[in-house]
Amino acid sequence: MAFHSELTASVNFTNIDDLLNFVKSEEQTTSRISIYGLIKGGARFRDDSLFGVGKTSFRFNDNGIREFCRHLGVPYPVIKDVSGAGLPTDILNDYLGRVDPEKIKTQEFVYNEPSSIVLGIVSSSYVGYSNSAFLNDILESLYVVEAKKSHKSGFFNAYYENTNLNVRFLSDLQVSVIRTNSGNVGDITKVGFDITNSMVGDHAVKLSYYFYRLVCTNGMTVPVTGGNWRIVHAGKRKNFQAKLHSGLQYMVKGISGAKRLIETLSEIKCDYYKLAHAGMYEMIFDVIPSMRQDIKAYGGGAESQNAYDKFDATSNQAKAIEAIPVYYGRANSRMVFGSAARAKATMFDFVNVFTEYAQALEMSKRIKVEQKAGALAEYISKNKRKFS
Repeated sequence: MAFHSELTASVNFTNIDDLLNFVKSEEQTTSRISIYGLIKGGARFRDDSLFGVGKTSFRFNDNGIREFCRHLGVPYPVIKDVSGAGLPTDILNDYLGRVDPEKIKTQEFVYNEPSSIVLGIVSSSYVGYSNSAFLNDILESLYVVEAKKSHKSGFFNAYYENTNLNVRFLSDLQVSVIRTNSGNVGDITKVGFDITNSMVGDHAVKLSYYFYRLVCTNGMTVPVTGGNWRIVHAGKRKNFQAKLHSGLQYMVKGISGAKRLIETLSEIKCDYYKLAHAGMYEMIFDVIPSMRQDIKAYGGGAESQNAYDKFDATSNQAKAIEAIPVYYGRANSRMVFGSAARAKATMFDFVNVFTEYAQALEMSKRIKVEQKAGALAEYISKNKRKFS
């Protein structure tokens, strides 16, 4: 019998008031407690699901038990793959009895009070920057930073899972990136911001540009680079707020540059051989986790069991890349790559094959594909001479 962990709920938001109410409630019901203090007080594992002593006991979601296993030195698959009631408890208590107290002396559980479910583990020095404070600081900073700007931003949507909050704002800044052969504007992409926070130590606050293509509702994120925008959960709260404000200021200032990234992509013809020749094969096939297996089964190029040309690896890779729009392309991508009425496909079209496909994925997986597609787009744009 494997160790039992609780399911982790995820929530999507399209209304800012609903989100504000949710994160306020989360702030009021999320607490931290010393792991060392619990162990010193006699806390142990029991019933293949609980950790505690007496009337004080905790359950874990998947992230919570993974993190605790990591701190105890327990290979996580061991407690999930074993069969036999009580074995996970015995294994965990055995490791618990041998753990070096100094390694966990400063570690704390982050848990939900009503359910007593452990969500993750952070250091006692970790600044407790709640999603409620985070969101309100963003709204306040964006209002101040954009006060004298010609373009303004508004809340678009948000995704929440296990204290990880991913919130997006769309600016009224937009770019027309595709034109038909007759010269008419084909579709429009809006430029905005993607900002994430975690209360369980998963990552620092991340700032990215967000691109939303209206015609097919595709999204793509590109990290904000340069400047003093990386914000880790350490130091004084006042300094944390100042860094967030500075990061948002830098991001708003650079939004025109983000717009140019899309314009540049739309000017570069989609050339599969140039992508392969530039060494993009590995990066491209990393965007969607199952892509290698999918294209291999489909019979595309380097992923085919029967290589097209054993003497020309680049050509084989190019053929594999060429199979991607055919295999993964959805309605709008197929119109681009299969219509004679449209201008020839561009690198922007190619990247949008991934982001359109991602719409059918669950949100956590969709966000990862959008991030990797954004990294691909940024590289091609910055190295346009390789592909022009």
